Amino acid sequence: MKTFVLIGSENLEHGEIARDIVARAGFESTPQPVVTLDLVADRASQFRADAVVVFLTDHIEQGQRAIQTVKQVCNTHLLAVGPARDPQLILRTMQMGADEYLDESVWNHQLSEALVRFKARGQAHLRPQQPCRTIGVLAPSGGSGSSTLAVNIAVALSQNHGSSLLLDLRLTAGDLAGMLDVHPAYSISDLCQRLDRLDQVMFEQLLVRHSSGVHLLAAPTDLKDAGHITSAVVRRALALARIRFPYVVMDIDHSYNELETEALWQSDLLVLVVRLDYTSVRNCRRVLGHLAELGIPSNRLRLVANRYGESQQLTLDQAEVALGMKFCHQIPDDPGNVHLATNEGIPLVLRKPRARVSRSLSALAESLQETPAPANST
Repeated sequence: MKTFVLIGSENLEHGEIARDIVARAGFESTPQPVVTLDLVADRASQFRADAVVVFLTDHIEQGQRAIQTVKQVCNTHLLAVGPARDPQLILRTMQMGADEYLDESVWNHQLSEALVRFKARGQAHLRPQQPCRTIGVLAPSGGSGSSTLAVNIAVALSQNHGSSLLLDLRLTAGDLAGMLDVHPAYSISDLCQRLDRLDQVMFEQLLVRHSSGVHLLAAPTDLKDAGHITSAVVRRALALARIRFPYVVMDIDHSYNELETEALWQSDLLVLVVRLDYTSVRNCRRVLGHLAELGIPSNRLRLVANRYGESQQLTLDQAEVALGMKFCHQIPDDPGNVHLATNEGIPLVLRKPRARVSRSLSALAESLQETPAPANST
């Protein structure tokens, strides 16, 4: 099993030196090997880092907060690098979660030795055997049915794995609570207000539970709250969710601002919901180009044709040629059952589990449990 190390530092030179030491010690760096202190906890959770090195140098309080947050959101070995002249500083840093404290005056030598000790203890085996998978659901065009798919995927996964988290990121038009017929007391905007002191217990109190085992973090009910929600809120929600849930399903808006970009980038799999008409296919092609610019590899993408079988729609072949990509799944057109399920607040896979559309949704959810294939090198 590979062992992954993440480095948190405001000093790029220190970070790059630490990266080389990590490589010489025989460890793998995370996809983002060096990040700033405000990102270290969230990236440690996202990349499932086995060890994290945090540099306190010149940023002691910020570094200590980062260490404390890392310990709240993931099970990892934490190495702090800072001044060694103040015993109280060292003690406070250890109390906040550091497993080892390295003297900044000789940190490069001590880091090499600490990594050797870490490898000898076999700490990498503390990593969960089945880590959380994050699934983003995105419609390049409005009216494609992405919210219906997100709800039913989350319910189907919850039925198979006991629970799942559904995150409504359609901040100004979120309707997942209505589709589940639940009445959240809190929303993602409350998470925003508690971000500095948020822990696992507080996070779970913000969720509303559906009888299927789905836990929903709802969109704000007041539209003016939507503008206060930042990418940092999404990062923290996902970091805490990975501790508790085997699957996280996000219903992502197509505004492509900083918040949505963070959600796209953090998705282990990204489901693009497309209707087989000219407008939807054209917009999907634009989105595929945008995702490539963001550095999201094609092996993380899943094209799904929704409302398949509508009259006068494009053929799959025509759409695939236009997009340069194959569809992995088709959801049959069944407006009657879809509208009834939405109006009654009962997800399709629960209301009509034997209907063709419901069986197709369940099959889609099952396929999303599979490990992505390696990215195409061409």
